[in-house]
Amino acid sequence: MDVQKNTIQKKSFVKRPVGILKKQLGYTREFFHPNLARIIIPTLPYEALDCSGEKILPWSLMKLFDSCEISDFWPFQDEPQGPAHDKVMYILNYELEIDEALYTSDSPKVPLIIDNTVKYVKNASRFTESILRHPEVERQYAKCSGIEVNMDPETRKPKPFPLWWKEHFNFPTEGSKREFKLPTKPKANVFSSEHRVCFSDTDENKHMNYTVYVRFCCDSFCENVLAGKYGVSLDVYEIGVKKLQISYLNECNLGDILTVASWEDKVIKNAYHFEIWNGSVLSATVTISYHNFFNIEKCSRL
Repeated sequence: MDVQKNTIQKKSFVKRPVGILKKQLGYTREFFHPNLARIIIPTLPYEALDCSGEKILPWSLMKLFDSCEISDFWPFQDEPQGPAHDKVMYILNYELEIDEALYTSDSPKVPLIIDNTVKYVKNASRFTESILRHPEVERQYAKCSGIEVNMDPETRKPKPFPLWWKEHFNFPTEGSKREFKLPTKPKANVFSSEHRVCFSDTDENKHMNYTVYVRFCCDSFCENVLAGKYGVSLDVYEIGVKKLQISYLNECNLGDILTVASWEDKVIKNAYHFEIWNGSVLSATVTISYHNFFNIEKCSRL
């Protein structure tokens, strides 16, 4: 394949519709360095709240962070090699932490700032961190971090980042390995529910979007609490996600019937573990801990 044809094909990935959409969300952007971008957003979108308009939906926060993805706003490269890389990233693991302040109505929500940092770039993977905050509040509202792998869009296998690209931007190359492992699953008090992957659960990569794993787990958790299977001290209408950790193991696709198995942590209060099975294949593991706002008089949620 000649250089010109290769460049044209690569541009098609960078300019795919979802990338264009992200650039039209009305965000103000500041670039301090290719490793650091600041995105200023008007406020949380209405879709980030549940039906009551009170609780923040964690998968909506994940989508908010994704809409500020740092590489979607990198300057376009005109070198013969084409743009930075084919924009198909597979997430290995992901962590989201939500401070109690984000749930309270007395903490300012306009404007909000997201600082995105590339912590390191290795052969075919990178580690990024994003922090959501208000410019006049010292404590951070939320933080997400993830390890992603650059994938070949055809073979769906890891594809090394171009050496010239890493050298050009001088990204850090060293960083600690991160893994999230569940404790041993108990023999009793493990509860299961089924979820079908619908078309609206999929994305442009033609598999179930990474945020849907969290939604399935949260739905299963609430169903089990309401059924009295665990979390007897919790009111699902008086809680908010505090922290979640996900390890993505295998893709899920349209029409798959997934089984979510979950149990309560015996040591950490208000923490629960989840396994998402696609038949006999383990697709993801998730740990979620919750803020419990029940009987806290001064905690007025959004």
